[in-house]
Amino acid sequence: GYPISDEFTEVSDLNGKPYTVQYFERAVFEYHPENPKPYDVLLSQLGRFRYDTKYGVGPAPGRDSWTVFPSPETGGPFQNLSGVAVVSANDIWAVGSYYLSDSWKTLTVHWDGNKWSVVPSPNTSARLNGLSAVAAVSSNDVWAVGSWEEGQSIESRPDPLTMHWNGSKWSIVPNTGLWWPERGGDYFEQ
Repeated sequence: GYPISDEFTEVSDLNGKPYTVQYFERAVFEYHPENPKPYDVLLSQLGRFRYDTKYGVGPAPGRDSWTVFPSPETGGPFQNLSGVAVVSANDIWAVGSYYLSDSWKTLTVHWDGNKWSVVPSPNTSARLNGLSAVAAVSSNDVWAVGSWEEGQSIESRPDPLTMHWNGSKWSIVPNTGLWWPERGGDYFEQ
């Protein structure tokens, strides 16, 4: 669009800093001398100004926003999640581990569209088990990988752990993975 103003200094509604600006029919250019060229002239956030004017701060009507939901209880003092896979808005899996009774156990949690629930998952070791990633093909075809370790010495090493969800339960799947500590800890190498 055509210019509708000359250049002038204006204080930004977003951050309270003064910028040299020029208004056009469909844009506002802002000069940011602190940025290297060619990023020193930017389009202002007209969409943000229009949105805040019309709806106030926050999501527009009909738009989703982030909501915090409580984590399900594992009974242990520590838990962590390290992988997420989405089948649909009401079918989401997250995996990790939790600590209970002097051992780390696999943790699989499922989102049903309303709440997170712990889903029982097997453990190979009595000492150290954990899942680090999950992938979902469908509601009855979900895969999780991680590691397990039995030994208590420094020389003991983790072994790969593969699990599969068939729509009703998790089961351990034998794998042919090898542990390569000299390669930075890649669990699975064929």
